[in-house]
Amino acid sequence: MSGWRRPRAAAVTLLALVALVGVPTPAYAEDVGYVDQSYTGVSAPTGEKPQSKLWIAGGTWWGTLWDTVSQDYHIFRFDPGTQSWTDTGVLVDERSSSSPDAYWDGNLLYVVSAGRSETTSSQAPRIYRFSFNATTQTWARDSGFPVTIGNGGTEAVTLAKDTTGTLWVTYTQGAKVYLQHSVGGDDRVWTARYQLPTPAGESDVAPDDIAAIVAYDGDKVGVMFSNQRLQVMYFASHVDGTNDQTWNLVAAYDRPEGADDHINLKSLQADASGRVFAAVKASLDAPTDPEIHLLALRLDGTWTSHPVFTVAEGHTRAIVLIDSEQRRLHVFAAAPCCSGGVIYTKSAPLDNISFEPGMGTPFISNGTHTTINNPTSTKQNLDSSTGLLVLAGDDTSKRYLHNYVSLGTPVPTPDTFIDSGPDAATTQTSATFTFHASTADATFECSLDGAAYAPCTSPVTYDPVAEGPHTFAVRAVDANGADPTPATRSWRVDLTPPDTTIASGPSGTVTSRTATFTFTANEPVQSFACRLDAGPQVPCTSPHSYAGLSDGPHVFEVAATDQAGNADATPASRSWTVDPTVFSDNFESGEFTAGGWSVNTGGAGTAAVVAGVGTDGGWVARLTSTTAPQSFAYIDKTLATAQADLTVTAAYRVTGQGVSGKNTSLLKLYNTSGTRVLTLQRDNVTGLLRVNHSGTTVSTGRSLALNATATIAVRVVTGSSGTGRVEITVDGVLVYQTTSASLGTANISRLRLGNDAKRVAFAFVVDDVRATI
Repeated sequence: MSGWRRPRAAAVTLLALVALVGVPTPAYAEDVGYVDQSYTGVSAPTGEKPQSKLWIAGGTWWGTLWDTVSQDYHIFRFDPGTQSWTDTGVLVDERSSSSPDAYWDGNLLYVVSAGRSETTSSQAPRIYRFSFNATTQTWARDSGFPVTIGNGGTEAVTLAKDTTGTLWVTYTQGAKVYLQHSVGGDDRVWTARYQLPTPAGESDVAPDDIAAIVAYDGDKVGVMFSNQRLQVMYFASHVDGTNDQTWNLVAAYDRPEGADDHINLKSLQADASGRVFAAVKASLDAPTDPEIHLLALRLDGTWTSHPVFTVAEGHTRAIVLIDSEQRRLHVFAAAPCCSGGVIYTKSAPLDNISFEPGMGTPFISNGTHTTINNPTSTKQNLDSSTGLLVLAGDDTSKRYLHNYVSLGTPVPTPDTFIDSGPDAATTQTSATFTFHASTADATFECSLDGAAYAPCTSPVTYDPVAEGPHTFAVRAVDANGADPTPATRSWRVDLTPPDTTIASGPSGTVTSRTATFTFTANEPVQSFACRLDAGPQVPCTSPHSYAGLSDGPHVFEVAATDQAGNADATPASRSWTVDPTVFSDNFESGEFTAGGWSVNTGGAGTAAVVAGVGTDGGWVARLTSTTAPQSFAYIDKTLATAQADLTVTAAYRVTGQGVSGKNTSLLKLYNTSGTRVLTLQRDNVTGLLRVNHSGTTVSTGRSLALNATATIAVRVVTGSSGTGRVEITVDGVLVYQTTSASLGTANISRLRLGNDAKRVAFAFVVDDVRATI
């Protein structure tokens, strides 16, 4: 690790660092910042301009960094005392092709990560969620994650969370800007991708364009995207909780050659200086033209542009950070373009955005590592309690580098605490809050749903409160100023019951006796209740499964109860029928072709469908053969799907038989390899039913008399040596069973009625053939 070469580096603040250099400084004049570990095995792990690899939790900086030992991305902890990173061992993403974007919401860490190959499904975006133990300073991945979303790799996927708790991601893919979001308050359930709705196809972009998303104003999310096809930087905004197809589009920067695929977003809440700030790059050519500039969304909805670096200065891959305490913007960018060299910084006051001309101040520079590029940091705003950390990488030497500086001495301001308020979900249309401060002389300012702060006292009551999500914020104020981290409480007023939707499950007619249903609601729920047929409602979660279902019709119902206790009075329902039949034929068509039979006869053998002799007086199949040369008769049926567990049932009547010592084959079963698995046969003199399988023939102990009709069912369950199953019933009575048959593992695919052996005399009719699973 190499350190600063400036005198008393540890005491240098960012403002002092910026002041040290008033004119452009030659690259590598001195080392600035620190050299970190290798990232051999991956390229540009700090890359993708809109993304943030770092975050602050529990008073500590953390990051998603590449581990060269395990060759995957882990959570690392930063130690400002030693200026070094420590691997926590917590896996984020094992894919070397992926690029993660991290967002800490104060309670949970979210990471979205994707590769760039749009045609490779394994590089699709994944959503990760981690819980943090502030006491032990440890992380754990939450159950049910990661969740794979999307349809392949993307350009620079980013993530934000709105005030309803909905997660949003945006990315470009196939030259289109796409969105996806979580559903029903469940971070594990997501919509399919859909194109950002725009009035005139503005979200149809160039293949190299990118998009980024940010939450702002306390009730909105915004997507900025470049459109190099139209040469405009666009910004689309969406109000939290409204229809996800409703977006307002404006041009944030519109001039010839005004767009390029470089965007990095930050936001402030209800601040007069602006709401959203974007470090972007243009495609201008004149040396004095702005190449990197800072766009600011003002409270009146207009965008302003402020040059940072010119084309001649050659900076690239800019990011912006906000010091909310000192009220300053800090921009970081690499130069020269495009392989990098030094990370430079410039700073400007929030209330009067103007950047000094020139190359800026070297923030990360090293004489050994001379292609430093891709600066990254956090989505969070900074103050004197956090300091400022920027991470970058040198793809030539495959080393991380960073710099960390103080943002000044913290000013002790009061802490604010909410003592009571409404439940997270309620049917009450009024809300009362009580609160206190850490200092006795503090006064208070309150805000509801992002409105401007106004003086208030505890308790404060809001009445009426409209249905929907709400956020109350209160900050204490004393002689040292206002609490920079107001206390907040979010809740939802919920007056209509939830709408329950069944997302998946069986419908129509199915063969399976098991059923699994997934379901959601249109809002966060307290519980679900499920019912099968006429049974009672029981608590359940999605997915919910049933096994051992009876044949016939079934109805599944599910109803959600929301967090306010409202139950869906009109449960979602799904009807279906269990019919395990994979094939049946009662020959009432009067022909074999309707059942898909193949007919095979020779010599004096016959196979025909005849009328008047069936079990119900209808049509039957009649098979006969004699002892004449080449005489045989049988019919075959190949199943649409081969089965490991198959039962074949048919009604048989033997009307003619041959001499002693010969057997009539009533049924043969074959597997997908063409191997005969089982034969059911009848002795021509005694009428005794025998079964041949596993290389041996055994008697069932049951006879089928001449001209007598019996319904015979043969069940076969394939399995390796000694694990197969055979069962035979005659008129509903079990006459033979074994669970140690050697039937092989190939599934049953074909059944045969009749005898393929030649010169065996027999005659029988068969009806109501049915194959079930």
